[in-house]
Amino acid sequence: MDDRSNEPAAGGVPLISVVTPVYNGSRYLEELIVSVKAQDHPRIEHIVIDDGSDDAGATVRVLEKYPHLTWWSHANKGQYATLNDGFRAATGDWICVISADDLLASPTAFSELLRGSDDGKAFDAVFGRTRLVDSNGRDVRSEPYRLDESAPKWINHHFLTIHHCSMLVSRGFIDAKNLFFDTSLRYTGDWDWIIRILKYGRTKYVDTVVSRYRIHEQQTRQTTARTALGAEDRLVLSRHGSSRFVRSVIVGYSRTRKLLGLIASEGGSGAARAFYRFLRKH
Repeated sequence: MDDRSNEPAAGGVPLISVVTPVYNGSRYLEELIVSVKAQDHPRIEHIVIDDGSDDAGATVRVLEKYPHLTWWSHANKGQYATLNDGFRAATGDWICVISADDLLASPTAFSELLRGSDDGKAFDAVFGRTRLVDSNGRDVRSEPYRLDESAPKWINHHFLTIHHCSMLVSRGFIDAKNLFFDTSLRYTGDWDWIIRILKYGRTKYVDTVVSRYRIHEQQTRQTTARTALGAEDRLVLSRHGSSRFVRSVIVGYSRTRKLLGLIASEGGSGAARAFYRFLRKH
């Protein structure tokens, strides 16, 4: 049965299940836990799965400080298999996937996202904006010049603009469409997952900042060889009938916006500033 209703079982406030995989994540994990706990949405369960951390118990000690969490440890199996375990354990009407090094942007993040989509009743997934921050939580200067979540959804087949940490996905939709992560992927499973959500689901963009995505030297994308990432990028592009050429055009466009934005912010030529203003509007 394809039950895609997003109404809570008892007709009340929907339960949000936040699912977090963590591996040696003690440095940032507590900040994430606090940001979820501070939400003004009244019904949230936070599931954290320790994916075989080998950090002398540092990650587990953080988890033990917070009795409201649902958490457990298992032998290392990778982030996407771990997320699938979290999906199976989740009991919420909505699921949010957020990594241990990211955090929610404000105490009203979830309530604003739901309110902006009429409680998501007509949608299978709702998503908002993401701020990029550095290891100290400061905004990354280049962030305003990237292609953001308000870009046309078709772009995500070629170049990912949506972050899962700013998205709520209906649990009924996940079950009906078998929208679990592909465990054959190591680095690009989130891109593949979001493409499938956009392909099969009714989605809504809400113009509110939901989360902060942290860029730091220990994250997987920073420590993985470019050849491995490139191979998986090509696999996802091929799988979904996407175009490497279109991707390269989009990347070039994004970089041009970034460069012109930096020129404009430094008081560059009038022509550069005018062209940048044009790009911001189109």
